[in-house]
Amino acid sequence: MYTLITSSKYFFLDFAKELQNQKKLDKLVIGYPRFKLRNYGISKRRVSTFPYLHASLMKFQSLISLLPLPFQNCLSLLDVKSITIFAKLTNRQGTTFVAMSSMALEILNSSRFPERQKVVIFRASRHIVEQNEILQSASRKWGIHIQTPSLSIIRREISEYELADVIIVPSKICAASFVRQGIDQDKVKVIYFPYTLNTYTNDSETVRDRKKVTFIGNVSAQKGIVTLLEAWKMLEKTDLILTIIGKTDYKFNAYLEGRGLVTPNVHFTNHLNHNEIQYHLAQTALFIMPSIQEGWPMALMEAISMQCVTLVSDAICKIEELPNPEMNFIFESGNHTQLAQMISKLTSEDLQTSLDEARSRFGAYPVRTWTNFVDEFSEIVEALYRNDQK
Repeated sequence: MYTLITSSKYFFLDFAKELQNQKKLDKLVIGYPRFKLRNYGISKRRVSTFPYLHASLMKFQSLISLLPLPFQNCLSLLDVKSITIFAKLTNRQGTTFVAMSSMALEILNSSRFPERQKVVIFRASRHIVEQNEILQSASRKWGIHIQTPSLSIIRREISEYELADVIIVPSKICAASFVRQGIDQDKVKVIYFPYTLNTYTNDSETVRDRKKVTFIGNVSAQKGIVTLLEAWKMLEKTDLILTIIGKTDYKFNAYLEGRGLVTPNVHFTNHLNHNEIQYHLAQTALFIMPSIQEGWPMALMEAISMQCVTLVSDAICKIEELPNPEMNFIFESGNHTQLAQMISKLTSEDLQTSLDEARSRFGAYPVRTWTNFVDEFSEIVEALYRNDQK
């Protein structure tokens, strides 16, 4: 049985639901109030919430961002600690702890004895030290403040990496970053996320708009928006429309406008609901994920599931890790010239016709489901216990 610990929904709710389906979920410990989880199909008796700090931080995020950075970092640390300690206090013997990174240290520190419960860390990105270096470098390059992990969170995660039984990451690039930072490669395991989701499957006959290019995610420098808009400004194809869907803030918008990167054929749209995103992706000719560092974004999985042609930064994954090689392409992270060239090529009439034909063969490729994900995860953890018995 598994106890999942997370402050955010991210992929842990789908993960928990499949564990429940396989009768492997002990409980999901999360910082969200129960009413925000009621549509996910997870039994109430399997959910333990401790939302008192986390929910407040989410609700007043815009106000908290005005506080001095040390206060913001302190609140962030208190947030993860409160949920982890809550999970520790409500612990039941015999469960394996599965925590998002930064949310397991109190569990690990209290479990250092023979035959202890296993603790698995999910790190959805690179090693935090390498992540921090990439973000600082980008901040200097673009002349913009980029939020980096606080020193306390960096120290916390480094301790977790050393103590955890296994670290799960979503790509080979993420795994390699841990090895570079001195973590035993046998301790770091790659499990790919599903790319055909039940809730994001294109069963409709919606006609693709060959002029529509889309990005979905937090609108920030970390997500590579600067590179994307630099590339977009270079394009001679003024008939294309770039739609950027996601949350942004006025400071970042002011930076983009100050650099003249917001052109008339760039449309910003705030959060859309599930059905709106699904409909939009069904029309999209090209989906771009230009992140400068990341694991495997949920939005990318959704776009692949909706049979979009995708153009992905090589900071996310390797080309061979993407399904359906006819419809997924890679560009060099931060290289806006190459990105502009590839956008121009992938939106050309001749190539769009070829890609439409590839889309018709989409069903011929194997798919990955949450069942596959949980099966691979369970095998990794069960191997840990088998090794203890030898």
